[in-house]
Amino acid sequence: MIYANLTSEEIKNLNKEHLVILFPVGAIEQHGPHLPTDTDARIVEAIAKKVEEKLPEKIIVLPTFSFGVVGTRPGSLDIDYRLFEQAILGISRSALEQGFKKIFFLNGHGGNQNYFEEIVSTLNVDYPCAATIPLYLSGKRGTQALKKVGFKYWIRHADEIETSLMLAIDEKSVKKDKIVDEVGPLKTRDYKPFDEGALKLFLPWEYESQSGVYGEPSRATKEIGKILLNEAADELIDLITQFEKITQKIEKIEAGKQNDSVPQLPTPVVEDKSTAAEEAANKNSDNKTSA
Repeated sequence: MIYANLTSEEIKNLNKEHLVILFPVGAIEQHGPHLPTDTDARIVEAIAKKVEEKLPEKIIVLPTFSFGVVGTRPGSLDIDYRLFEQAILGISRSALEQGFKKIFFLNGHGGNQNYFEEIVSTLNVDYPCAATIPLYLSGKRGTQALKKVGFKYWIRHADEIETSLMLAIDEKSVKKDKIVDEVGPLKTRDYKPFDEGALKLFLPWEYESQSGVYGEPSRATKEIGKILLNEAADELIDLITQFEKITQKIEKIEAGKQNDSVPQLPTPVVEDKSTAAEEAANKNSDNKTSA
C-alpha cells in the first residue's frame, strides 16, 4: 500500500498490527554533471515501491523524505542534522501513535547514516519496533549482487551503481554525454573514501573530487540497473522479514514482563477442623491423666 494514496478513513481501518511502515529517506545533493540532484531520493523511492509491489498486504510506504544532511556542496540543499532528526522522529512518532507497530527506514544517502542510528535508538525506547540499514545493497545479498554484475566497490557517489539504477528508473534524467569517471586524487592503500579503509580523514568534498563524481559511471548500463533494483528490493524484503521475527520475540518478552508484574494474591490457609478437634481432645485427655 502507498500511504499517500489512501484516505484517512482507509488508514484508520487498516489492520496496523501486521503492517510494516517503509519510510524512504534520501537527499537533494549534487551528483556530478550527469545525474539529477534528487538521485538519492528517487532511488530509495523506486526500491520502496518495488518492495510494496512484491508485498502489498504487508508493506505501507510513506512519502519519500527528500532532504538529508549533505553539507554545502554546490547544488545541494542541506538540512541541519538536528532538524533532520526532529523531522524524521516527528513523522515516525505520528505514524506509530496511530497504531502502527513497526517502521523500517530505507536510507539512500550516506550522510544520513549516523543520524539514523540515533533516530532508531531513540524510537526504540518508547516503541521497540524501529530498524534501518546503512544503505541499500549493503547486506550480504547486495554484495553478491554487485559482484554478479562485475562491480568491485560498494556505493560511492554518482558512480556506476547509482548511474545504473537511474538509467533503469528514469533513463531520460541521465545526461550520458556528460558522464566522467573520477576515483579521487588522494586515495592510498589505507585511505579509501566511500570504501572500507583504516585511515579516516573526513575531508571537504572538493579535495576528493573535482567533478562531483567518485567512481566509474561510464560502466553503468540500464540492464545492470534493473538487476540491482530488483536485488535491492529482494534484499530489503529479507531484512524486513528478519526484523519482523525480532519484533515478535520482543512482544513475547514484553508479554512475559507483564505477567510477572501482576501481583499474586497469597493462598488462603484453610484450617482442618477435624485435626483441630483431635488435638483439643488429646489435650483434655492429657490434662485428666496428669490430674
